[in-house]
This record gives sequence, C-alpha cells and structure tokens, in this order.
Amino acid sequence: MAAKYRFVEKGDTINIELTGDEDAGTPLLVGDKLVVTNETGKTGDIVSAAAVGVFELPCTSTAIAQGDRLEWSGSSLKAYAAGEDYHAVAWEDSPSTATTVIAKLV
Repeated sequence: MAAKYRFVEKGDTINIELTGDEDAGTPLLVGDKLVVTNETGKTGDIVSAAAVGVFELPCTSTAIAQGDRLEWSGSSLKAYAAGEDYHAVAWEDSPSTATTVIAKLV
C-alpha cells in the first residue's frame, strides 16, 4: 500500500528559537531561509516569524531593479552573486541612494 501523507499547514509562518534579543520585524536567516519576526523576544524565546510575504528591508547602497534576486548579507539585502543562495526578489526598483528595498521572501 502506498504511503499516505497529510496536510500540515500553509507555511506562512514558522516558529523559531531566538539566538539573541530581537524586535518584531527583524529579518533573520533560519538555515537558508530568510524570515521576518512577528514578535519581540529574548534569547531562547520561541517566536513566530513570517516565511512568506513582501517586506521593506534594509539593503546595500547599490541600484536594485524590480525582479532582481537578492541575498541576505547578515544585516541587509544585496544583489545576488552567482553560486550564492538568494533569499528575496526585489518587488520594485530601489535607487543606489536607498537604504531599504521592497522585497518578496522566497
């Protein structure tokens, strides 16, 4: 008999254990997945984080075009470098003078 599988959840959010004190709205990498915390918490707390969606996130000071792949550098999004993981896609253009970009988590 073939294995049967069950639906678990939509996957819009994920519960994560914080490795530092974080405010709600903080982008963090969980493995290779960029998420954004929904709650404020302290080291060791389990909090909910968005795994999907479009967010205004910090970016490096280079021009970004709508649709560009972006990778998380630990503190901001930057242009995707071939061979690296990409974590978001630019949802709109962002000039080189911008400090944030509107991006969709992938």
